[in-house]
Amino acid sequence: MAPSFANTSPSSHALIHGGIFVLRTGLSATIFSLHGLPLFIAAWQSIWKKQPWDLVDTLTELQYPFPAIVSTAAALTLTIFPVSVFLGFLSRIASAILVVFLATVLVAANSLQGVISQEAIFLYLIGYSTVIVTGSGFISLDTAFHYRH
Repeated sequence: MAPSFANTSPSSHALIHGGIFVLRTGLSATIFSLHGLPLFIAAWQSIWKKQPWDLVDTLTELQYPFPAIVSTAAALTLTIFPVSVFLGFLSRIASAILVVFLATVLVAANSLQGVISQEAIFLYLIGYSTVIVTGSGFISLDTAFHYRH
């Protein structure tokens, strides 16, 4: 029999939603600050200032197709979608996109050793999969838009 939250106290609900909030914001702030923002800055400098980008060079050496496009897509994915999850805006969709992206990176991680840890990818996968299951929780823009009507 599946657990029911119908008979739980209001303080239990607050703890559950508080936990979802901490997971969602902590996970997204971490992936954004450690991976997304540095990649976005590198992409910006590569595109607009024509500076070399280590990720593009690494992917070129590993003979990945379209390394500049793949690198830019990775930078945008790790910048835009964590912000969406952090704010609780379309969290399940953004988390699903991140899970697909991270699973792809996990498969490719054997050839990218030294660039990113497989353990870190796996932990991000678990966290974002949890957000897909739980949703963004009560403390989110999704909830604010839902109750606005």
